[in-house]
Amino acid sequence: MRLKTFNARTMSDVMTRVRTEMGPDAIIVSIDQNDKSGVRVTAAAEGGGYGGGGSETGTHTVSIPGADGAAGDLTARTEFGTTERYYDTAELTAIFSHHGVPYELAARLQEAATANDAASLVEALALALETVIPVSPMALAQETPIMLVGAPGVGKSITCAKLAAEARLNGKTVRLISSDAVKSGGIEQLGRLADLMQIELVLALDEASLRHAAAKAREEADLTLIDTTGTNPFNIEELHDLARLVRASQAEPVALMAAGLDPQDAADVSEVFASMGARRLIVTRLDTARRFASVLSAARAGPLALAGVSRSPYVADGVETPSYMALARLLAALPFSAYPDKKPERIA
Repeated sequence: MRLKTFNARTMSDVMTRVRTEMGPDAIIVSIDQNDKSGVRVTAAAEGGGYGGGGSETGTHTVSIPGADGAAGDLTARTEFGTTERYYDTAELTAIFSHHGVPYELAARLQEAATANDAASLVEALALALETVIPVSPMALAQETPIMLVGAPGVGKSITCAKLAAEARLNGKTVRLISSDAVKSGGIEQLGRLADLMQIELVLALDEASLRHAAAKAREEADLTLIDTTGTNPFNIEELHDLARLVRASQAEPVALMAAGLDPQDAADVSEVFASMGARRLIVTRLDTARRFASVLSAARAGPLALAGVSRSPYVADGVETPSYMALARLLAALPFSAYPDKKPERIA
């Protein structure tokens, strides 16, 4: 087996070089960011040569850079008239490796991606994601109250405000209920946001008051949102407390999870909240993460349908409706340093 390292400004450029010099069966060993060149990929190939692999049908697909140096979304036609992909499995492997997608899930996604007729990498990845992750967006109105549940600090109060603001902008009546008896700052923050939106915030800090508030809101509002205390998913007493609130309100629990968790931790948390009755997941803090295997692992493990994503802590940015193409683009857009020539500083 021979190893070779390639450097280029973009992932598309470096993968074109890998395919050309080592052939379509090259295996990606590692991916790293080079301070000056952008992306550094180490690839391996069997045998002693590095010759590029040609197509069995007599033509070979290439990726031709455009005027700005970025690789173009081009395909080639074989002599039999069928369309070939301009990417190969090495690019998918590179994406899964960067994000740390668990082996079994990565293998299933790669198999699904290469089995479809998509011409572009992002399209193939989107079609593959559709086979393993359900999507169920949040509605602007529904009869059953929505209770946002999750670990402390995942952004339940801000997400409540974002969902309420979107519903209000679309002419829906909204009721906000807080059962957060622990984090006084969270109640104050949600209260200020509710005042700005001219929505009454009802405090319901025990089962009886929550049952009454939820029943009343169900009759009066198009959408009822319930904020909760952060729940440690590995603390059985806190889970029992949350279960009592879910039963009292007769609400649909929707799990919130911050992006960037370890994939196995995310899967464990997802399974816990699924056992509490959650069937949907909102992923927050996409702006503070660069690896998103946890999103795939959480949705897969619950299983939980992806209901929304949040990229910032600002209410005006809203909760985005998830789509397979958007998620594929998120996974395929590997990050680069904002200061490629700056040397890392040593911290004493």
